[in-house]
Amino acid sequence: MLVLGLDTSSSSASVAVGSEEKLLGEIRIDHTKTHSQKLMPIINQLLENLDMDIKDIDLISVSVGPGSFTGVRIGVSAAKGLAQPYDIPMVSISTLYSMGYNLIDISGYICPIFDARRNQVYTSVLKWIDGKLEIVFPEQVIVMDEFIKKLKSLVCRICGKGKIKS
Repeated sequence: MLVLGLDTSSSSASVAVGSEEKLLGEIRIDHTKTHSQKLMPIINQLLENLDMDIKDIDLISVSVGPGSFTGVRIGVSAAKGLAQPYDIPMVSISTLYSMGYNLIDISGYICPIFDARRNQVYTSVLKWIDGKLEIVFPEQVIVMDEFIKKLKSLVCRICGKGKIKS
């Protein structure tokens, strides 16, 4: 099964193609152009680099935030525009959940985090339990100082995306 993954929930846009066995290719770009200007060209570039066509894709996965509302709308719209003409199934996935999923070998708590602007962050706390990534604390937008206070009582692995700005 070939999966095309799209993430436009932050200032960077990410596109990847993977199978059950491995990641076949990915492009991540953080540029002044908006997602609406850069997303389709990088999807086309990645598929071309992999000698693939959209018809080769079995599933499209798209990030649905938290994050930039406009970015998420662009990503979901692009995914739908690619999926519908070819009857490709789509799935949506939380940005924070997908970040935590990268830490499959971690036995403790996982805390994905990224900038929500105005001294706030998007975050949650996750943990692998019986081979499944479980949500311990739900996704939230929180002021950075409050987030730090909450984490003082919890030993966890922090994984992030981009820079945190005040």
